[in-house]
Amino acid sequence: MIGIRSALATIALAGAAQDAPVPTASPVPAASNATAAPAPPNLLFVTMDTTRADHLGCYGYPRPTTPQIDRFAAESIVFEDCQTALTHTTPSHASIFTGVYPLEHGVLACSFRATDNVQEALALTTTPQLRTIAEILKAQGWHTGGFVTAATTKKVTGLGAGFDAWGEPEQEVRPGAEALQEALAWLDQVPEPFFLWAHFFDAHAPPRAENRHHLEEFAPDAALREHIAKRRIGPPVAKGKQPTGKAALVETEITRYDAGIRLIDDHFAALRAKLEQRGAWGRTTVLIVGDHGEGLSQHNVKLHGPVWREGLHVPFLLRIPGRAAERVPMVVSTIDTMVTAIAATPGFPADDFVAQARGRNVLDPQFEERAVFSMSPPKNKPEFALTTDRWKWINRTNGKDVLFDLDSDPFELNDVRLQHPEIANGLDRQLIVLIAEQRQRNLDLYGGVRHGTPLSPEAEAQIKAQLKALGYVDDEPKDDSAPAVDPEHEVGEDSADDAADDAPEAATEKATDACGG
Repeated sequence: MIGIRSALATIALAGAAQDAPVPTASPVPAASNATAAPAPPNLLFVTMDTTRADHLGCYGYPRPTTPQIDRFAAESIVFEDCQTALTHTTPSHASIFTGVYPLEHGVLACSFRATDNVQEALALTTTPQLRTIAEILKAQGWHTGGFVTAATTKKVTGLGAGFDAWGEPEQEVRPGAEALQEALAWLDQVPEPFFLWAHFFDAHAPPRAENRHHLEEFAPDAALREHIAKRRIGPPVAKGKQPTGKAALVETEITRYDAGIRLIDDHFAALRAKLEQRGAWGRTTVLIVGDHGEGLSQHNVKLHGPVWREGLHVPFLLRIPGRAAERVPMVVSTIDTMVTAIAATPGFPADDFVAQARGRNVLDPQFEERAVFSMSPPKNKPEFALTTDRWKWINRTNGKDVLFDLDSDPFELNDVRLQHPEIANGLDRQLIVLIAEQRQRNLDLYGGVRHGTPLSPEAEAQIKAQLKALGYVDDEPKDDSAPAVDPEHEVGEDSADDAADDAPEAATEKATDACGG
């Protein structure tokens, strides 16, 4: 039997980033003359919370949800197939800010309604070996500001590490317009170079039912009904007939969702206008990413949590000053987003961040495509997924594993596991080894003590059994120090998704008043 450390070292997924040489940043831009080094770049990072890629015009959506972001996309690098690492807000952002998988940093849940001690135990905890990009940039002279709109991104989550200026809601949610105004005021006075994170929650439910500003622009139409029919969302509607009952409710919810995305588009336009006004747009790398998607009743899931494509496929747009626009079709991960922005832009202190990250600079000519890992929150039935340019494999704890051929079935409607057992077995082996590798890294980063949200006993047992079946010795020490988590707080949201496991027909009707995820 092989030891897990040595075995995993030989089976790690392919892909190595080439560190770009970068100058040390200074808090004061260099003087403009022929011999001076270029001024360090600024970084604007916008997260579109709960935004699936296929509801943006630049990703093919026929309705006008993102006119300003579409304009930006035409000047930028558009990554056509970015998959989130985990389908809830806090863990997804933790992976973006550190460049590592969720099982490595240990934040697997939105715990905003837990007790203070549980929240502290489950928060992102940085170490000398694992720092956020804000901490790294701040240490190198960048001015850092973060302005967020939901409890799942408050400072208590650990996502505020490294930010000098900060704004967050007093309650669980606030309008994106409030965070926008704070960000604009900060931009009026902050010196360069700066790193600005603006987080917008307007497409989330709630508060998307409150988005009235653009609602009249998105009345259900033929384009929406074609979009719904292709994905088999909700009950079918006869041609030429008006939807009623559940079908009409689906249209109403998507209309509200589209209006929320349109509102985020307005926020982004205001940020761009401010940067152009102060003359900083041409010196600013701009990164737009969705943290996770939304079910919208596809696969009978109203909200988010499961690892269906509509929950994983998110926008990833990157503008690097001086770099030409292009579209990149390969499958990438949200753990690659910040790494790519930092490593591909001359002038950022990329070495430390790239060294700690499992994400890669996917614009590096030496980057090799790999199967992309994703997971759901560790509920009673966690799900793990691998996505390639053709195949999607889902491993379910105490559930049916499935395989989809994305070439012929992009909406994941027909399980082909029995037709392609060799593909299924190969992806499952790769997935289980990758999970074990991440869990070992978590132990290495946190001194041999498992940090973060524990997996359920069922998930632990299944992973160990699968590792043994593959010929690996489970030599991880027994961990009795992981914090006890109330399952209600472990999820933080998405009771509708829980219902979908056992009663799919009820999931489209069951909503939640939580704001997490």
